[in-house]
Amino acid sequence: MDTLHIIPNEVYYEQFIQYFTIKEIANLIMTSKVLKSIFDTNNIWKMLHFKTTPLKILSDSVHIGPTYSRSIKRIDSTNEIMLLSKFNRIASYIKKENLYNGWPTIEATHRLRIDTGISIINIKDFIPTPVISYDEPPKGWEFVNLKSESDDNCFPFQQVDNIYKKPGCISKSNSVLSLFTWSVRSNISINPSKFCIIEQSLSIQKEYSDYLASLGHVKCSCANHYDITTLSNTGLKINYKSFKKMTLKKLHTQSKKNIKPSEKKMNKKDIQIQKAKQILEKLESEKKSLIEQNKKCITTTSKLKEAIELL
Repeated sequence: MDTLHIIPNEVYYEQFIQYFTIKEIANLIMTSKVLKSIFDTNNIWKMLHFKTTPLKILSDSVHIGPTYSRSIKRIDSTNEIMLLSKFNRIASYIKKENLYNGWPTIEATHRLRIDTGISIINIKDFIPTPVISYDEPPKGWEFVNLKSESDDNCFPFQQVDNIYKKPGCISKSNSVLSLFTWSVRSNISINPSKFCIIEQSLSIQKEYSDYLASLGHVKCSCANHYDITTLSNTGLKINYKSFKKMTLKKLHTQSKKNIKPSEKKMNKKDIQIQKAKQILEKLESEKKSLIEQNKKCITTTSKLKEAIELL
């Protein structure tokens, strides 16, 4: 354990801490005195405290869109672009059908082409199987920056944004009009046959972006729609004497806030359980009645049989 002291503290700060949760750090601190001396410092807790603060979108943050519409580009001369969800679906299909080991059957090849739209020749492009994640691209691919290359202020419309709804990246804003409604009110002609906003002409997209900018929306406001490595913490203007204490206080407050919602859920479950018990009691009562009725039928049948035999 003493050899851990040989590693410079900067290595822990820059390479390790970003992958550790507060709970994991707490476990390390309780493991040994050496690990406690390394990880139970004010600098470490300051970095952990930053993790509890909101992520900030910077001017150069890379917008990769919602998880269901993130696109990736192949890092080669083809520059092929594909939805990450489709890539993961194809790779999962290949793994499920065990197409990596040996040449697949004609039936499997046919199903692959029908279900995913790729031929068996392309299987090598999906090796190794990716980690089914939406926060990092597969090996050999990179995220596509969906922000307009021609205008930094152009709103990053998604492939799923349609002309009849406000863009998905605008959250909690009831004042925003859809492209279709905005065009009607502004007496601007659009192509109604083009369902997606990004299928409209660049001039229409620019005018709609200017309209959104007039309402204060110049770029996506959803932090989880960006490459997390290009975001930043809001940081702190105060250097606390004990960041550990402040971090634990914040966690305590968050945990305290979760008590009432969990109690409400428990009360709902109690009501459901009570209703289920009432239904069960009713069913048991009905069963008892059926049992008594069945006994009476058996007794009556037996007596009738005896009476018939005596005749």
